[in-house]
Amino acid sequence: MMPENAERYDFKELLKLPVGEATDVEEFLGPVQVALVPGKGRGLVAARDVGLGELLFVNRAFQVAETGKLLEATLRKLEDPRRCSDEEFQSFFRLSSGQGKGPLPEFPELKCRMRRRDSPQPDVPLRSVNRRLVKDILDSNAHELDTSDVAKLQSAGKLSSIFLTASLVNHSCRPTAARVFLGDLMFVRAARDLKMGEEITDGYISVLQPVFERVAGIRKRYGFELHEDRGVVETALLPEPEVRAMLREMDEVESLEEFQALSEKIQRLVHGAILRLPSASAAVQQAAQRLGLGLGLEKLLLGGAGEVPVLVATAALLEHLGRLREAAQAYSRCCWLMEELAPHNAYHAKWALEALLCANRAGLPLAEYVAYAGKVLACHIGPGTLETVLRCQLGEKRSRCLLAGHSAQVRRWPPGEVGILHTLHTHGDAAAAGSSMDLEFHLDEKVSPVEVEISVNQMLLYVQVRQKCFYLVLPGKVDGEPEPIRLSMRGPGSVRWPCPAALIMVVQRLWNFVKRHRKKLIASGIIAGGIWYALRVYLPRAQQRMFDELMKALQESGSSSDDSKAQQRSRARFQENQLVSDDYARKGLRSYEPKHAGCFKIDKCQQEVKEAKAKDKKIIAFKALQEECLSLLASAVYSIHVNLLLHRIINNIAGREARGRLSQQGAGATAKANGEEEASSMKELIDSTEYFLKEGPERMAAAARKAVKAAAEAVPLPPESSVNSESLSTFFVDVFNRMDQDVWENQKGASLLPPAQDQEKGSGKQPTFGPMARLGAIDLIVCL
Repeated sequence: MMPENAERYDFKELLKLPVGEATDVEEFLGPVQVALVPGKGRGLVAARDVGLGELLFVNRAFQVAETGKLLEATLRKLEDPRRCSDEEFQSFFRLSSGQGKGPLPEFPELKCRMRRRDSPQPDVPLRSVNRRLVKDILDSNAHELDTSDVAKLQSAGKLSSIFLTASLVNHSCRPTAARVFLGDLMFVRAARDLKMGEEITDGYISVLQPVFERVAGIRKRYGFELHEDRGVVETALLPEPEVRAMLREMDEVESLEEFQALSEKIQRLVHGAILRLPSASAAVQQAAQRLGLGLGLEKLLLGGAGEVPVLVATAALLEHLGRLREAAQAYSRCCWLMEELAPHNAYHAKWALEALLCANRAGLPLAEYVAYAGKVLACHIGPGTLETVLRCQLGEKRSRCLLAGHSAQVRRWPPGEVGILHTLHTHGDAAAAGSSMDLEFHLDEKVSPVEVEISVNQMLLYVQVRQKCFYLVLPGKVDGEPEPIRLSMRGPGSVRWPCPAALIMVVQRLWNFVKRHRKKLIASGIIAGGIWYALRVYLPRAQQRMFDELMKALQESGSSSDDSKAQQRSRARFQENQLVSDDYARKGLRSYEPKHAGCFKIDKCQQEVKEAKAKDKKIIAFKALQEECLSLLASAVYSIHVNLLLHRIINNIAGREARGRLSQQGAGATAKANGEEEASSMKELIDSTEYFLKEGPERMAAAARKAVKAAAEAVPLPPESSVNSESLSTFFVDVFNRMDQDVWENQKGASLLPPAQDQEKGSGKQPTFGPMARLGAIDLIVCL
């Protein structure tokens, strides 16, 4: 028997059933009937006007089996009269086989069937069944028992099934019915308000894909072509290359900012597509109007451009980052699109529930979220299922706290989104039909008429409510100048403005611009005020302060101008002496270089390495070559450094000597004696420098060989040990210290040179020069 009331099903228990499990719950047949649908063949249509969420039928699966085993299980049931009645056998073979040839099969009879149990009769002969025909029927009508598991209780493996009544439902990219699997039952409800005779449709594939993917999927899976108004409009207004570019970019983006930027790009693409509608062909315009007036076209184009997966990813990232208020708004935006694309299906129910849970965790007012989620779940599963689903997910106590104080009201639009209803009015004869339209805005907060901007562009109506803008399709093109648009807060009366309509529109647009960009305008005002203050107030004060400081500096510099000029002349002479000394050093090195190179026998050592045959002799020859190369390196760097330093010292002392002689003219005998003593020291330094340039190469080479040989005994070199920066630095510091002691310790000019780093103050030793002991391994490499 059929239940007296279609809503007597215990959804609390049904939600606990694993998907596909057999149950004794009765079927239900509501206001549906089989009819011939133009362009599609047989289909189910509404037998009367049906309201949103009304239960259309409950159908039990004819056969459930694992995917890949459904054909064999169905064949066994059809062959066995004890498991399959004659009426079920005939109804099965009246289903479409997808061949599309020949006359249509007889219309099957719609009826409620009890769950048939196996009969104990053992001697009933088996039926003969056409295996190929059964396979074709299953390929065209079988369902995969998929579920989004909204209650997180259902569990579905890879199961497939065949339903006798539900198989009569045709495909549409704008489905009018929503289905859910509970046990082995399929519950089908009206996803929209249906008029009598309007077809009941379902989505065979995901309707959230672009049109070219939907067409390819239907052709490959079911073997027929799509000829729907939605596909016609999307193909004409959304260029496939641009949509494919969006999909490729969707696969590459990762961060939240990239997803948000991609969402804005998709919205700009869709708004540009809508603006091309008035210039499209007549067939495209008629298809757009058949889709329904109002917001339907914009939502369908957004879905076809890939906006839904971008919004879902954005909402998930926001939830992961703890930005729960924004996440709830993003999930609500997804639900706003699903109201037109595939209302009240499993995805719609899941996202409505996610928006409610995010709003609860964010501490937002929950009345609107509870009302909307309750409406979606009631139209997806059944009335009163929101409490059951929340109890399954949150527990008894938390779900009761969340729902406490919220009445069972119904909300048709997601929280935070604008709901728009339109009503057409016909005045006079048919020629003037549709000459006026009433728009009803449903908002979450109070908005005055001046915050709503409305303009008409041929067959499009542009509506902007604060930060949100919409495009609505009109029933036809508006020729000439449209009548003034009048707004009222509520009720039948309209607000009549005491000024011309053009002035009203200008004021409205200016005010809306200010409201939309108030933050930018405030920031611009602050910046402009700051610039005015800087130019008119701060700049004159700063100029006066700078002038006072300049005058004070001029007064203070008047007394010390002579001293500063003397210091500048002295520094200029010093820099000139440095340049002159460097030039003389370069000239001396030109004559010094060939002499220095002739002191080392690198070629001879290389020849000895080549001629050595025995391993011991080759190692001895290699070490000799190694010491000769290191001696050349140390001697060259040492000579360059000493030559440059000596020339700078000579030029500086010579300059002071010349200035001393000029200042001491006419001085006494003591000053003259001191001058002669300083001149003698200067002569000794110059003599030692000339000796260095003439006789220095041989002395430097000998000192370098001696120092390298001694240092090599303290720090082993390759191939006996490895070399690093620390050992190399230690080696060359030791070499240069030994060269300092050998070359400079007993020279006369050493008394005028700086002491070495390790020279102790107050010691009785002769001070040493030690210039190269300050160079480490890194400095040596830079010099090279």
